[in-house]
Amino acid sequence: MLRLGVWMAILGFGSLFLEKADMHFIILAWADNMQPGFGIVLGAIGVLVALVAVGMQAKDKQA
Repeated sequence: MLRLGVWMAILGFGSLFLEKADMHFIILAWADNMQPGFGIVLGAIGVLVALVAVGMQAKDKQA
């Protein structure tokens, strides 16, 4: 789950930077007309997923 969150954050925030250079990730080419909102949302969800995964790992180590 941590890897998924990190990839989502990379793709989301990375698509913001690539849009400024008139480029895009091929996997997110369908979302070009939804930038920058889509990139911000995808990146934020990715960060949240990664934080939840880290929190769950820490909780498991305490038990």
